[in-house]
Amino acid sequence: CCSPLPLSNSYSGVLIPYKCDLTRVEDIQSMFAAIKAKHKGVDVCINNAGLAHPEPLLSGKTSGWKNMLDVRTHCCSENLA
Repeated sequence: CCSPLPLSNSYSGVLIPYKCDLTRVEDIQSMFAAIKAKHKGVDVCINNAGLAHPEPLLSGKTSGWKNMLDVRTHCCSENLA
């Protein structure tokens, strides 16, 4: 876990970043368990992770697209309940 960061002079509250490998289900589950234990739940989840595979859209491998979509969406969809 990382240290809390102030949002800005205009807003109250803090931003608490967590480092996590979003390709590893165990890391995702561990991160959300730590957040729930410390903060009693999640109010806002911002996933700014992303990756790209240098493959053409029409002839590229579907596994690459699946990987990109999983990293962008899988993390929050299964762990916020």
